[in-house]
Amino acid sequence: MPQKRSEKQIFQDVKLAVAAPLGGQWTDTNITRWLTRRGGVYTAEVTEETTHLICTVEEYKTKGVKVKQAAKLGASKCKIVTLDWLEDSLFKDRKQPAKNYLLNAVLKNERAKEAQEAKVVKGHELAERFVNTNLYHIYADATNFFYEITLTRDDTEAGWQGQKYILYLFESNAKPHLYQFAAKFYQKPRDTQPKFFRPGETPSTFWPEYVRFKSFFQKKTGIDWDERLVQISLDESLFQYKAPVGGKPVGYVPESGRRKPSTLMKDARRGEEVKVEVEVKPEPGEGDIQFARLIERTVQAEGGDELGEEKKDGQPLTNDQTLAVAMEVDAPIQEEKSKVEAATEIAGYEPIPDSDVKADPDGSEQGEVKQDGMPPAQISAAQ
Repeated sequence: MPQKRSEKQIFQDVKLAVAAPLGGQWTDTNITRWLTRRGGVYTAEVTEETTHLICTVEEYKTKGVKVKQAAKLGASKCKIVTLDWLEDSLFKDRKQPAKNYLLNAVLKNERAKEAQEAKVVKGHELAERFVNTNLYHIYADATNFFYEITLTRDDTEAGWQGQKYILYLFESNAKPHLYQFAAKFYQKPRDTQPKFFRPGETPSTFWPEYVRFKSFFQKKTGIDWDERLVQISLDESLFQYKAPVGGKPVGYVPESGRRKPSTLMKDARRGEEVKVEVEVKPEPGEGDIQFARLIERTVQAEGGDELGEEKKDGQPLTNDQTLAVAMEVDAPIQEEKSKVEAATEIAGYEPIPDSDVKADPDGSEQGEVKQDGMPPAQISAAQ
């Protein structure tokens, strides 16, 4: 007569309890039999010697008596695990590591999943009036400047106290990249419900959205984006922009928009050295003209009617490559005045269509600014 096969003692040193009835085949009788045959011990109550407590997610959330008792013993002494731990151990005939079945880890993953699902839902909601931030990120140019800027307005006489715009230029996570300009408007300080503004219903290539970004900035501040480092508005009805300081990136700026280095000069009357800041030349530099040529080629790349893409070796340049080229040519080059004047004959830039005109959150309308749509380099050169 063959001898009965003995079970592997996989539950040696295991003293197990159950927080609440598990249902089905998982009766106290069956659990006791399965544990005993494999070297374990089943107890109806949680004791000082309990090493594992089988618990459902619902029971764990309600913090029943047995769950509290097991938690009081400490995670190192008594592990609160799901039924899967016992089932997998029996099925694989090997005690499974408890860390993969701990209830707090399961709940953490569950909360992470819920948070991710909520994030997806919120992204879809934002896409209808703003930008889906799950699919887009803030664009950063070749200087590592992020196109998320804040404009503020404090005009107490008009009742505009603590108003704020945040302007964004978004870039898609997917390639080839698409871009979209959008803005948030906060009516008052500590406003938690901003109004959204998005002139374009659909994303586009880089230049159209970049132009929208710059045009909106100019309309709200009265200052050309490319002159933001050297110009300031004293009109309190306009919004103000403060550029980054302390060596932080300020973004690409053409030559005419850069502040010249300060120099030390002798004060003849006092015999002291004083700091004098050289004024910026009002006329466009040759670097600006070449930058304008670059934009012109971009505009004319598809026949001159619509915005196109500059190409290199037959392949479209990325926006960073295009700006990089602009930076390379942005250096003063002495040429005859006649050549400079000839170079300023820049072709017109296709303006933003009238169909895109819509009311801004602060009550004004976002339409064409003077010479709207034309990059500042072209405006400077054309003037």
